[in-house]
Amino acid sequence: MPWDCMMNPTTVPAALIKLRKRDTSYVSYTATMLASARETIQSALGVGSDPAPNVPAKMAAVRVYTPAKSRDDIAQVLKVEQVPTPGPGEWEYLIHLRLRPVHPADRLSVMGQYPGAPDPSKWPMTPGLDGMGVIAKAGQAALKFTVGQRVAVAGFPLERGNGTWAEYMVLKEGDIAGIPDDVTDEQAAQFWTNPVSMWYMLNRLDTVKGDYVLFSGAHTALAQMGMKLAHSMGLKPIGVTATDTERDALLKSGAPAAASAAALISLQSERLTRRVRALTGGAGARAALDCVGGDVTGHLACALAPTGSVIVCGMAAGDVAARVPLGPLLLSRLRLEGFWLNGAVEALPPEARTRIADDVMDAIARGAIDLSAAAARKTFALSDVAAAAKEAARAGGGGDAARMEFLASDA
Repeated sequence: MPWDCMMNPTTVPAALIKLRKRDTSYVSYTATMLASARETIQSALGVGSDPAPNVPAKMAAVRVYTPAKSRDDIAQVLKVEQVPTPGPGEWEYLIHLRLRPVHPADRLSVMGQYPGAPDPSKWPMTPGLDGMGVIAKAGQAALKFTVGQRVAVAGFPLERGNGTWAEYMVLKEGDIAGIPDDVTDEQAAQFWTNPVSMWYMLNRLDTVKGDYVLFSGAHTALAQMGMKLAHSMGLKPIGVTATDTERDALLKSGAPAAASAAALISLQSERLTRRVRALTGGAGARAALDCVGGDVTGHLACALAPTGSVIVCGMAAGDVAARVPLGPLLLSRLRLEGFWLNGAVEALPPEARTRIADDVMDAIARGAIDLSAAAARKTFALSDVAAAAKEAARAGGGGDAARMEFLASDA
């Protein structure tokens, strides 16, 4: 193995992967020697030499034993307990989590309704999809990140019941993304679920610059992020809300998404198909991203051009169905598909996942992905998670519905 790979830790994993295919026992020995050499070299160079924090034997974690019956009942089932702090395996990292949002999908998880979360028969579960923190400890063969480095969750630990609403968590290298200096903790804490989903879906669409794309739930954080990103890609976003109140609140907010939209249309007072046809010279929109579901999916489908596509990515309406009239599907040959982030990225090779994570972090850093709509409404201590859940249930329907509560760990 060339010595220069030891001087540059970022090149080590690729070399180790090649060795791992040949002789796993040799890899274990080599990884130990490389980890020791890395520490010696970094210490001499003054790089990545932050001292490891004291990791306690036990940590605080939010535990849920039974699903909440409704959104108003979520706070009642959240329990903060002291549990053993996990340790990283040979290729893993222990992360000291600093900040995580109270995401709408987190609330669905606590109700037992989020796809991919453990079946309630296998609970207790620790909720939490998104979060950021710092590397507290690295396994012997885990060489990409250094102790003290800021990182964001870039995977789906919730499916194992070990979400981000805990002080510490263990993740593999492929489920972690480094955070650039010009990305804040708050931005990084919500990096995975919404930004990566929207980036993936927009790049999946069969569109060209100048095409119109519909976004349902235009007042939500996901749709606002999507409209701003679509505009930066040369597309023409059209925001769709269910009510005049939601549309007017978005217009009044002065959010960048409102300025990026070619139009904001309320289903309550306008006929979507007629308005979209007028905007597009009779052609219809090229695609639609639907985070609402229910009857809204059908409204979007009717406003599309022939061979257009609808991607359903959420159920903000609280409806487990997405209803579409057969006319557009059969006569206009529309494509209707569902999207779930974990299922999409699991099918990708590791290098493709890393490339997407890097692209999304870069888009956040340069402002192409705007997270200001989802800024913290209020930040709570992790131990005060029940109060955070109550606030989320109370405030979620207001004019700042896109904003979220956050949970912060003690320093």
